[in-house]
Amino acid sequence: MLAIVNSVVLVGLEGQSVRVEVDISSGLPVCESVGQILYTKCLPENQKLQGKQR
Repeated sequence: MLAIVNSVVLVGLEGQSVRVEVDISSGLPVCESVGQILYTKCLPENQKLQGKQR
């Protein structure tokens, strides 16, 4: 792990804290997003989605 940064993402008019982890390694460029995303207005019953390998 090269760096960990605490940041904020806007969800509507409210801010949610997120932790961003950055790592540098040799090989092809890859961007991975891992974690849970909670969509309160887009999906019925506040379904949680998992995201990875975007």
